[in-house]
Amino acid sequence: MFHLKCFPMQIFQNTKIAIIRKTATAVTFFLINIILIISSSTAQAQTTNAKKSANQNSTVTKNKEIILKLFQEVINQRNVSYFDQVYVPNAIDHNAWAGQAPGIAGIKEAVKGFLETFSDLNVTVEDVIAEGDKVTTRETWQGTQKSTEKKDSGTVIHIFWIKDGKVTEEWSKGWEWADKL
Repeated sequence: MFHLKCFPMQIFQNTKIAIIRKTATAVTFFLINIILIISSSTAQAQTTNAKKSANQNSTVTKNKEIILKLFQEVINQRNVSYFDQVYVPNAIDHNAWAGQAPGIAGIKEAVKGFLETFSDLNVTVEDVIAEGDKVTTRETWQGTQKSTEKKDSGTVIHIFWIKDGKVTEEWSKGWEWADKL
């Protein structure tokens, strides 16, 4: 008789264990699905962020190339017409020389005057830092003043704001070396 009383209890315990196992399996399956969904969402977000980052890096790289070529073409090769390819017509020079006309026309005239003053003007870009749509450079300018044959050099810092592949604004500091000539 003892066995008969235990028998229903044993069935109950076995049933309970089976239910627990099924529940544990269901919960495990549910958690695995949640983990997969989160992993998938995270992977998609990382892919989207990587694409955005790659696009931004591509733009930053292009902006750096524009500015490096600008110094090479305009100053070192004396091709002032290159401004037309990389500046918007109404570009703003926040550190314009006294009396400098606004826009690209004024910038071109200022650079032409500088090139006429120095017979062998050359610029070496020492540093280029870019973030988003701005490029900052530190350059060494060297040249010989035509009228005095005096050689001089100085460090100039530029910040360029670029939109759609064109310079819209520029800032510069460090022209004191040229002012003393």
